[in-house]
Amino acid sequence: MDRLPDDALLEVLLWLPPEDLLACRLVCKRLGTLAMHPHVWRRKCCSVSAASCACPVLRLAPCLGLLQVTLPLKNCLHLYTTRCAVSRLDLLVDKYMKDAALIIHRQSFLLRLKSVTVTLGQYRVGQYLTFDAGVAILFTTLASTCGLTYLKVRAEFGSGLSFDMTQSLQSIAVPSSIKTFIFEGIVQREATHFCSFVLARHAATLETLRILCFLSASTTSLLSDLPNLRRLTYAINPGQEAVTSCKLLRILTLSFCSDDRSVKELFCKAEQLRKVILICHFRPTTVDDVLPETILALSSTRVEKLCIYMSVAVGHALSQTYIVRRAALWALALLSVLPRLPALQELSLDWHTDELLRGINPTTAPALRILSLHCGAVRPCTPGPAHRDAFKSLFSANPSVKVKVTRSCTRCL
Repeated sequence: MDRLPDDALLEVLLWLPPEDLLACRLVCKRLGTLAMHPHVWRRKCCSVSAASCACPVLRLAPCLGLLQVTLPLKNCLHLYTTRCAVSRLDLLVDKYMKDAALIIHRQSFLLRLKSVTVTLGQYRVGQYLTFDAGVAILFTTLASTCGLTYLKVRAEFGSGLSFDMTQSLQSIAVPSSIKTFIFEGIVQREATHFCSFVLARHAATLETLRILCFLSASTTSLLSDLPNLRRLTYAINPGQEAVTSCKLLRILTLSFCSDDRSVKELFCKAEQLRKVILICHFRPTTVDDVLPETILALSSTRVEKLCIYMSVAVGHALSQTYIVRRAALWALALLSVLPRLPALQELSLDWHTDELLRGINPTTAPALRILSLHCGAVRPCTPGPAHRDAFKSLFSANPSVKVKVTRSCTRCL
C-alpha cells in the first residue's frame, strides 16, 4: 500500500460507505488523512431520522453529496452546528418547521448547498397543514438562501389559521440562481406569495418550472418575464396567456379539465413549442369536451413530440360507453390534425379506439418515427379479429415506425 499514490487510494476510497471511511481513520495516519479528503465524501449520501443517528458523520465528514433528514429528531444536535457541507438537502417535515429552517440556514452558511427538497406533512392526501408562523419562517428561510439551483416544495394547506409573510419576502434581496423550481400541492394565498417571490427574484435563471396548484392571475402573469424558460409543467390558471411570451419554451406539460376552453387559445399563439404533453381530466358531468378543439389548435405549432393522456377527476368514475363515445371524437380530431404537423416525429397517447390505428400512415403522419400506445389503464384491450387486424394494418402501413405498446393484452400482436 505504501507504493500506491494518493490518487489511486482516493479512487478506491470512493467506493466505501461512510461507516467504513470513518473506520479507516484507525488504520494509519496516511489512510486516515485520505479517508477525510473532500473528494471522497462529495458524493456520499447520509440519512438522519429518529430511528437512525448520523452524528459521527456530521461531526467528522468534510462534505456530503446528499443529506436526507426526517423531522422530528431525537438528540441529533450536530445538524444545527455541523461543519459538514452538503450540496443536496432533502427534508421530510411533519412538524417542527423552525428546526427545518435552522438546518437550511446552517447549510446555506457553509456555502455548498445547491439543491433543496422540502416535503411538508409527509404529503399525506386529505391531511392538510395550517399555514402558521413556523411555515412562514421556513418559507422565508428558503427565499433568503443564496446559491440554490434546484428548489422543490410539496405541501397541502387547508383553510384556517394563516400567517402573512408578504412584508418579510419584500425585504429579501438575493441574486438570481434557481434554474429548476417545483411547487406541488394545495396552497393558500400566503403560499402563492412565495411562488411569486421565486418567479420574480429568479426570473433571469429559471429554465424548468413545475407548478401544480392554483395560482392567481398576478402570479401567472410573471411567467412572461422568464426569458430562459425552456420546460414548463403547469395546471391551467387565470392569465395563462403569459406562457406564449416565453420564446425559448420548448417543452410544455399541461394539466386541464375537459371543459376548460382557454386551453385552445393558448396553443393558437404558442408556435415555439416542440414537445407537448396534454393531461386531460374528465368528469361525467362534462358537457363540452374541449380536447378535440385543443388537438386541432396544435396545428399552429411545430411540435415534434406529442403526448395525450386521459385521467378521471378525483371522486368520479367513467362508464365504458362514455369512454368509447369520447374516444371517437378524439381520434377524429387527432387524425385530421396529423397532416398539419409535418415535424411530428413521436406520438404517445392513451389508446381507446382501433380507428386511430387504421388512420395512421405515411400520408397522415409523414415524419412519424415512434408511436407509443398505452392501454389497459382506463379501457382494457378489446379481444377479437378486428383488434388484431387494426395492429396488422398499422404495421403494414408504417414499416419504418417503431411501435411501443404498454399494458397490452395477448391478442394485440
